[in-house]
Amino acid sequence: MHPLTEAFQASLAAADLPSDPVGMAYICSIRPLILESFNPRNGNLKADSHNYAAQPGILKSTANHVGLNTIGMLVDRLSILVVKLHFSKSDGQIEATNVQIRDIESAIAASCPGSSSAFNKVTTIQAVGLPEDFSGSAMRLACTNLLLWMAQDVLYLRGPNELPDQELRDYITFFAEQNVLRNRLISLSDYHFWN
Repeated sequence: MHPLTEAFQASLAAADLPSDPVGMAYICSIRPLILESFNPRNGNLKADSHNYAAQPGILKSTANHVGLNTIGMLVDRLSILVVKLHFSKSDGQIEATNVQIRDIESAIAASCPGSSSAFNKVTTIQAVGLPEDFSGSAMRLACTNLLLWMAQDVLYLRGPNELPDQELRDYITFFAEQNVLRNRLISLSDYHFWN
């Protein structure tokens, strides 16, 4: 298992998350605890990732193009899949997600520098308190994707038409802020991995 997958899974286990969908107020109230559970633990995920890729027998993707397969984009996708796996209930969904995780781990092991994740939305929303290394960027990206997953879960199950106006506005604001942060963390993860 890739060190990023292990770190994401350990953080999800430490977060003590509810199994049922929760509202925006609850998500905001537990956000500091979730952020804490996603603080990088012992080790250096950048070095661990390079060491993982150098191991004999590690299956690497044979594609020689970068495109959207930059480290930042791959870490983003991997973290979403690990969150999906955490909340999966059926054996079929668990197995399909594990296959996708292995594919992404293989692509990470074979990755090379690229520039397609060096984009950010034009916005007045500012991301503050950003990590200054790969471990922090990757873990914060996983945390952000978890928070977005939890918030989307409520909307998918209740539907936007069922929410009071103010709560719907709170979701819209939350998604805007978290998506700007997510895009910035994708770029930072890529930058910190190669520099």
